[in-house]
Order: sequence, then C-alpha cells, then structure tokens
Amino acid sequence: MFKKIITSGLAVTMLMGGAHAMASEKEDHEATINQENTVSYSFDEQDHNFLPGISDYLKFAGEPHMIEHQHYLSDLPEEIEGNKGLLMGSNNFGVQNFLYTTKKVDADLDLKPNTTYNVEFDVNIATNAPKDSRGLYGSPADDQAIKAGVTTFKPKSEVTRMIDGPRGSFYAINMDLGMGLVSGTDAIMLGDMAKPTSLGFETYELKNVNNENEPFVITTDQNANLWLTVGTHSFFGGKTTFYLTEISVTAREVE
Repeated sequence: MFKKIITSGLAVTMLMGGAHAMASEKEDHEATINQENTVSYSFDEQDHNFLPGISDYLKFAGEPHMIEHQHYLSDLPEEIEGNKGLLMGSNNFGVQNFLYTTKKVDADLDLKPNTTYNVEFDVNIATNAPKDSRGLYGSPADDQAIKAGVTTFKPKSEVTRMIDGPRGSFYAINMDLGMGLVSGTDAIMLGDMAKPTSLGFETYELKNVNNENEPFVITTDQNANLWLTVGTHSFFGGKTTFYLTEISVTAREVE
C-alpha cells in the first residue's frame, strides 16, 4: 500500500489575533511551517522498488563472500499480524556494518527545489532480539542502531581503502551515519533493535521507532532530488534478520 498526504496551512504564530506582532519577538531560528507532505510505504504487498544496500564491510579477493546479504519481500512470521514485509538480513563478521534500503522519494513527496524541510521518520519493524541479550561479540538488540536519513545524492557503497595490500577491499557508504548509537549529519538514530516485551529469540515482535521530537533538517538541491535511506548500523558480530513492515516520511517546509 502506498499513501501520500499533502496539507497546507498558515504558520502557528499566525493563527491567533495579534500573533504577527508576537512573532517578531521570537528567535530568528524558529521555523514557520508552510506545507506538510507525508508519504507512507507499506510492505504488505509490494517492495515499492526500494533498493538493497550494505556497507562498512571488508571483502578479500578470492575468498567466499560471508556477508549473506538478504533484501526481499517475504511472508511475515506467523506471530506478526499482516501479510508480508521487507526481509533484511546480513552476517556481520567484522567490527560493524550498515544494512540498508533506499529509494528516491522527492516525486512522492512533491518537494520543491532549494527548499529547507524538517523531516520526520516513522518506521515499523519486526525484530526477534530481546533487550539486554548478549552474544559472543556484542548484543543483537542494544548494539544495533536503527537509523534513517534523506540525502540529495544516491547512497552507495564504495571501496574507500585497501587492506593487506590489494587483496582486501573495505566498502563504506557515501553518507555520514555517525558512529554506533550516535546520529550523523546524513542519518539520525531512531532506536535500537530490542523487542518491546518478550524474552527469547524464538518469536518476533513489532516495534515502532521515530524521531518525532528531533526533526531531521535537509535542504533540497536545484533539482529537488531526495533519497530516503533506512537501515541498521550494527556493532554486533553475528547474523541479523528483521522485517520492515512500514516506513512513513513527513516533510514540513520551513523558512
């Protein structure tokens, strides 16, 4: 299911009589909301042409690729209400990796060129990682950050350095993700992978994460290009598999 909502309205500081005078007393950095655009992608029936990606990993020439990268529409676990979800998985055998999905969304959001927006992400996932659980190399719940961001360029993984001579290639994404549980300039942390309630890895639970109280600020380029990226920044050494069930993005024009 694909939903698009566009609403327009006057600034909050202009809704009451005399508010124009009050607005002049406010700090210069306070934003005025002109238009709000929301787009939602449900993965219950389709993948909406989201593209797969993985970065921050090392690959040695001539050796089997151990990442085990997965990105496809799949039936949800029986304990999760719904039909399908976007299954995402990888095996982190290094220090970290970033498992992500990305899509160009400026047309869906009807964005304007050279315009600044406050962006809010609302993401639903199905995860089986219990809170405070530990593995041999970190926690599959607490050491994996769910991050989301929008950029004016297409995210991609690139070889950034060679290790062990020309044999080893380290792939990194062309985004500033931040480190660990810290946000970067191109992505914001929404939460971790911990299940809300139950213990044990046998069952999945739905979890919602968002940045409702910390908008992400982006200014579009002259062509209004905008790419959405959602993924897990993992510092857990081991296999991770989860399902994206819905992603919603709200862009509020500011001035």
